[in-house]
Amino acid sequence: MFELSTTNALLNSLTCGVCIIDRTFKLVFINQAAQAILGKSFKQLEHYRVDDIFINRRFIHHINQAMEKEQGSIVRSRTLSLFSGQRITTDYSTNPWFEKGGVQGVVIEFNQIDRQIRIEKEEQLVKQNQNNQSLLKGLAHEIKNPLGGLRGAAQLLDNEFNELNNGDELKEYTKIIIAEADRLKNLVDRMLGSPQKTHKECVNIHSVFEHVQRLVHHDLPDHIRLVRDYDPSLPDFLGNQEQLIQVALNIINNAIEELNHQPRTQGMICLRTRITRHLTINKQCYPLVIKAEIIDNGSGISPEFQEKLFFPMISGRANGTGLGLSIAQSLVHLHSGLIECESHPGNTCFRIFLPITGDCV
Repeated sequence: MFELSTTNALLNSLTCGVCIIDRTFKLVFINQAAQAILGKSFKQLEHYRVDDIFINRRFIHHINQAMEKEQGSIVRSRTLSLFSGQRITTDYSTNPWFEKGGVQGVVIEFNQIDRQIRIEKEEQLVKQNQNNQSLLKGLAHEIKNPLGGLRGAAQLLDNEFNELNNGDELKEYTKIIIAEADRLKNLVDRMLGSPQKTHKECVNIHSVFEHVQRLVHHDLPDHIRLVRDYDPSLPDFLGNQEQLIQVALNIINNAIEELNHQPRTQGMICLRTRITRHLTINKQCYPLVIKAEIIDNGSGISPEFQEKLFFPMISGRANGTGLGLSIAQSLVHLHSGLIECESHPGNTCFRIFLPITGDCV
């Protein structure tokens, strides 16, 4: 066993993960940071081989190089699959462990960078949302000005038709103009969101999901199953229930639309809730954050489209307005939250992070 207590204490003080394996690939030491990343103690892992824990051929190849050829390796931003099913993105290095005149094993050092990547991505999303709002406000101004004039002229014309014998027949056309002008105005207002300050009260995230479930239940096709995976211990938080219902409804309707294109496949939409601790959103760290996930087993979103997923007026469907996810992003930001998407074939997950703020006892 690896028994140098001073060295152990030094390694345990590091924030990066350190694993030491012997020539049989078995773990002889794992520091506290690595235990936290893997979610297991050294006592639970000491009989494991390293290739049972890390499922990645390239990673094992670098270990073999260090063991057999005495060559160290440094790898940046590599995604590793763990035996638990978890995937982590990490920088890692593998170096031979020399002792008694030969290689006794390999020292593996890894630094999980998922959090750093997520923070950088979150900053991009915040900036993107701000750009979206600026774009929408400019677009709304250009549309609403002539739209108001068009509607006013139609109303004047409608009044003039009262003097004509065939006025009722002609007024049908002005009614269409007025109705379509109102529809366009409502569309522009939806693009901008509510101009009023968000009214917040104590909200339960499960009440939001249950309300949306009731809304979509009767129209849910037979081949699509909606399941719940709730953490019942989640507390209430300050929020606007109507806005959060709109966020969840937009995402779930998109999932149903996607699964409808796969009628021969048993579709599933999962509503999952969990608690996340010490999460940084928009450069502010929150002790407790609700994580609400909407997951479907559809064909996935292409990487190219994921980059512009929350852009306004961009839709993956022929009959889509391209506003649903842009509005959802704006509403989540009104809650100081974050919405993100991870997608690959068979699994698309929208994660909504909502900080628990205020007192809802």
